[in-house]
Amino acid sequence: MVKRWIIRGLFMLPLLIVVVGWGWSSRHSGSIEYAHHGQYVRCGTEWGGVFIVSGNRTRNTDGWEFSTIRLRSFDLLPPRFTVVYYFLGFGLHSPIGTAEKLLVPYWFLLLLIGTILFLVWRKTRPTIHRAFQVEIRASRE
Repeated sequence: MVKRWIIRGLFMLPLLIVVVGWGWSSRHSGSIEYAHHGQYVRCGTEWGGVFIVSGNRTRNTDGWEFSTIRLRSFDLLPPRFTVVYYFLGFGLHSPIGTAEKLLVPYWFLLLLIGTILFLVWRKTRPTIHRAFQVEIRASRE
């Protein structure tokens, strides 16, 4: 039984992280970036979603960069960057020659992780053993 709850707890942890990240992203923006030889990849959160950006960098600095910014106001409108496609929180920005940005909303991550958690919960459910097998006797008609 302890093993079952450890497995369930490990699958509930990402769900908790996503809920906390969603709440934090309503008033803050945070990102982690790695740059190498003029190329960079940035992952972060803002405005109720997770984003991934990749592209060319004009600076010559290589390595890791972390940043957090407190947003001035909460906004339910699409993000301020020019989005080529935006629907239900999903966004794709891909102009020619610059960075490509993909935005995934937290509600989708909650739905995905919640579905996986439900499947794990059902799989780790204990089996029910019956004490006596009951058989139905055939009628003599």
